[in-house]
Amino acid sequence: MQTLQAKMLNNETSFDSINEIVSLRAEREDSIWFFPQQERRLRLREMDALAGMCANRLKDLGIGAGDCVGLILANSADYVILLLALWRRNAIAVPLRPHVTSGPHYQNYIKVVDTVCDFSILICDDSIDRSILGEIGVAASTSIMSLSHLICINDESMSYVDDRVIPDAGDIAILQFTSGSTGDPKGVIVTHNMMMNQLRHMARGTRETSAKPIGSAGSWMPMNHDLGLIGGVLFPLYMGINNILTSPEFYMRNPKRWFTLLSEAGTDLNFTTNAAMVAACNVLSKSKDVSAIELSGLHIFFAAEKLSASVLDRTYNVFSPLGMTSSQFHVAYGMAENTLGCTVTPRGRIRNIAVVIEADGQVLEPDARQQQFNRVVSVGAPFLDYDITIRNEAGEVLPDRWLGEIWIYGDCVTPGYYRNSEATTQKIDGQIFKTGDLGFVADGELFFVARQDDIINIGGSNISPDDVESVVETLEFLGPGRSCLIAAEDSATGLTKPILIVEVSARMAFEAASVWRSQIQGAVMRNFGLMVGTIRLCAKGTIEKTSSGKKRRKVILERYLQGMIPDIGEKDQYAKFV
Repeated sequence: MQTLQAKMLNNETSFDSINEIVSLRAEREDSIWFFPQQERRLRLREMDALAGMCANRLKDLGIGAGDCVGLILANSADYVILLLALWRRNAIAVPLRPHVTSGPHYQNYIKVVDTVCDFSILICDDSIDRSILGEIGVAASTSIMSLSHLICINDESMSYVDDRVIPDAGDIAILQFTSGSTGDPKGVIVTHNMMMNQLRHMARGTRETSAKPIGSAGSWMPMNHDLGLIGGVLFPLYMGINNILTSPEFYMRNPKRWFTLLSEAGTDLNFTTNAAMVAACNVLSKSKDVSAIELSGLHIFFAAEKLSASVLDRTYNVFSPLGMTSSQFHVAYGMAENTLGCTVTPRGRIRNIAVVIEADGQVLEPDARQQQFNRVVSVGAPFLDYDITIRNEAGEVLPDRWLGEIWIYGDCVTPGYYRNSEATTQKIDGQIFKTGDLGFVADGELFFVARQDDIINIGGSNISPDDVESVVETLEFLGPGRSCLIAAEDSATGLTKPILIVEVSARMAFEAASVWRSQIQGAVMRNFGLMVGTIRLCAKGTIEKTSSGKKRRKVILERYLQGMIPDIGEKDQYAKFV
């Protein structure tokens, strides 16, 4: 039996639990975590000790192995400490969306999750009115506690007895609930073994993509999202490196402030998304003085959503003056059902290629006369020991450059959805996960095209809404996430017609409507050869999204067909909004 220290020295060996690693890292390296919003710095040794005291409190509350604990929390030091404490008790952490809203979608989300999990306790931020949680769906039998009541950092009366429970490899560590964009949210089972295997793959991946060892990281992604939890919190813990952890609000309010912070700290690693990078480029490109931001040592990984080729091009241009080269950007692909990632682009190269996707799924290179084509960005090659295949509807493996469903085989694939055997049977077969994503393989690399349900076939060509939207959202009067391409059958012709929903400022919509529509149509026609006859200008907040920022296209289409999305570019509708 290897000692833990011996295992730590062998980077290719998986470990029993994250808490063992944290304790050893705290003893040997004792990294520092900075929480800008709380203006708080903690050493890893302090967090490890506080996690032990918090675990004692959980024990007093009767929390033990297999108990589901719901977490409605914003990113903070106490959130990290609480996670470590839960795993010391071998309890199951269930990270939930941190913001309570009055919308029906959130109410349904809470009801479904609470029914599935039967929470032993629900821990929420102090700012949340706990009576609201009862009103919107939390069962009366569920105990609700504020985070400050659980964790008292300066309570000198707290005693610490390290009687941690060591989990088995197959014990559940996390239930990562899906967004519920196409139905009720499902709880993805993440075992301790899956979690540790994923962290091992990520450690190998960063070694292979970075020219020097990773010594520090930073994250603003929410911890109810797999990228925020695994990439932004557990990976720095596993590696024993310094980390900056803040919230999405901190980032989105001022992306320049975030990158200034990374520059000052000499941060090596940051995860981001397509939409978040658009926001950063918009701010940084207009900033008069960015000379103080120096990012020559930073590596940025795109994940969580499809990366647009145009956004990648703009990123290179905007970040070049900050000391970054194209070799410092990487793309990864994954999902909660695989714990997190399963591919990453090789060091120094992100391929993006021009393709024409035929109606039968064949992926061709456009000839010189073709104007209608897509540029698709590679998400890289599979992790070691992973097998990624492209399948047709019959489950047969397709050759290179054929569009089909992406199937994943690997050691981080979930055993199923918690208490949902039907969904498990549909999507998971042993260590194989049928993603529902469409993509193709070319020269050993995977290219993600779109969700299976999102692809639109117009005039015999397959159109990815994400690609069209990324082009539209580069227009000056729009922003990231402000457009949504849907399609409906034209009752007169029986043909599928594209419809573009666009969020704009209500006060300017009417007088600028015709100009904006013309610019949108021109941009789509130039890039895709597609004529969008219906462009609906609507108020901000119309395009409903999941907690991870994905557009709920089915819901938006249904609302459009029911006449529930008014066009504020029309005079009679405009008057209602100003």
